[in-house]
Amino acid sequence: MSGQLSLRLPHRSALDRTDFLVATPNESAVRWIDRWPDWPNGSLAVYGPRGSGKTHLAHVWCKSSGAVLVDRAMIASIEPPVLVERGHARIALDEAGDTGDDERLLHLINSIRAQQGSLLLISEAPPSSWPCALPDLVSRLRAIAAVRIGSPDDTLLAGIMAKQFVERGIVVGEEVVRYLVPRIERTYEAAGSCVAWLDQRSLEARRPVSLPFVIETLQRDPPSYFHSAAAPPD
Repeated sequence: MSGQLSLRLPHRSALDRTDFLVATPNESAVRWIDRWPDWPNGSLAVYGPRGSGKTHLAHVWCKSSGAVLVDRAMIASIEPPVLVERGHARIALDEAGDTGDDERLLHLINSIRAQQGSLLLISEAPPSSWPCALPDLVSRLRAIAAVRIGSPDDTLLAGIMAKQFVERGIVVGEEVVRYLVPRIERTYEAAGSCVAWLDQRSLEARRPVSLPFVIETLQRDPPSYFHSAAAPPD
């Protein structure tokens, strides 16, 4: 048999509140989400690095508030008043800094304000830094309270990797995560890429993700987001 048979099902991220890992880099954002509906002007922006859990928080807020999560494609194809009506004047906009249409974004903000609704903006950069040609939009964005999710610390990185291993149906010991955390880049993307990479390598080798397997695989073919000089295992 020439092909490799994968026995793992496609994984799906868990997006409930209980699945969100709270640590120092994101606790301010979590507190702001919990403050709803007590947001200044009914709006909040959560920004931070890719993979930091911003969209997860948007799902949490939508579930608790009854809001609708939309993206830039929906902004481009559906008139803002229609979106506001569908979301009962409660909208979470993912990738908000990349809408590419200042007039529609301004229209959305004004429509929600007119209905005394709530708006959650999700982006990698704060709204005050978005390139906008409309002065009215610049003014609206600067008035929105913005909270940053910071770079991950060791505790959060370990939690993220452990959670993603579970979501993929991979059983690993604590020693595996302890070995990996100090050896990868301090980014959310590196943590996710590492888990996906080990998942693929273990399927190809038909071996579990044990500490000996991880060490052997890294010595043979380390990805770019691993430190070039790895310390010996604990």
